[in-house]
Amino acid sequence: MGWGPMNYIKENLLPNVGFEPNRPDGDMLHRITYPTDSLLTANHVADGDDIIYAVDGVYFDGAILDNPNTTILIRCLEGDTTDYMIAGCAPNAAQMSGKVEAIAYSDGKLDLTLFGNSLTNRAFQRDDYTYASNTIYTKVMLSDVPMDHWGVEGIDFVMEKGLMNGTSATAFSPSATTTRGMIVTILYRMDGSPAAGSSAFADVAPGAYYASAVAWASANGIVTGYEDGSFGPEDPITREQMAAFLFRYARYKGLDVSAQANLSGYTDAGRISPYAVEPLRWANALGLITGTTADTISPTGSATREQAAVILTRFIRNTSQG
Repeated sequence: MGWGPMNYIKENLLPNVGFEPNRPDGDMLHRITYPTDSLLTANHVADGDDIIYAVDGVYFDGAILDNPNTTILIRCLEGDTTDYMIAGCAPNAAQMSGKVEAIAYSDGKLDLTLFGNSLTNRAFQRDDYTYASNTIYTKVMLSDVPMDHWGVEGIDFVMEKGLMNGTSATAFSPSATTTRGMIVTILYRMDGSPAAGSSAFADVAPGAYYASAVAWASANGIVTGYEDGSFGPEDPITREQMAAFLFRYARYKGLDVSAQANLSGYTDAGRISPYAVEPLRWANALGLITGTTADTISPTGSATREQAAVILTRFIRNTSQG
């Protein structure tokens, strides 16, 4: 994607940090170095792949290279043109010596990994120039979910899967409560949003976003509602209710739900509702729902959005439902 996307990033994403993408023009195969260990380049380093293919290539310059938020991942080999050029046509190739060709930038709000050019693929002959297209990894960081947040992995996972959305373009509201309607809707999406009839619950309006999900969940024994015949879609979901929903969903999907943990070590285990004892023991055995402290499991406590994201992520990964 080369020059165009890089210039867009300069003007729209990094206008105030001295980000300068430059292009030497031409079409060349040349040698590089890796100044920093990185997961993104680890395979290439391990393979000894020290060659980049540049067509209308890009190198980075400016104050961003000295910015503490920047990590330099790839540089052109420093030296004369003959030291790093392998093949190709590059009228301005001499200016590439030591230039930065890949960086990672993270300032807590924006997380970018930028490759100006493309690493070659050793599975093909080098003279074929078969390569992956220039890649830009971008991720707008949630303003209320810092990278060291305990639930960041789960939050990222459910958002990538489309199971949960942010509460705004830049916020997730991790400590906000999650409703029963929300969780049922997530399970419904996980099952592919199959056709569903009408809900029998009087407090579930036909046009509500969760209406089809509640009808589907009720028809398949995943939810039963309250004793008064209502469902309470806007009620905050409790941890034991969430365990019950997941347990019944797993059973509906034909999964093994026989695992049962001993919860007697939790001082509040006696507060677990009878219907939720087996589901919560199962959820604890699978590591889906653990204690809120070393000796409490808080069965009737509300499941926050961050807790729901982590629980759902563990469920999907532990049961291979992703």
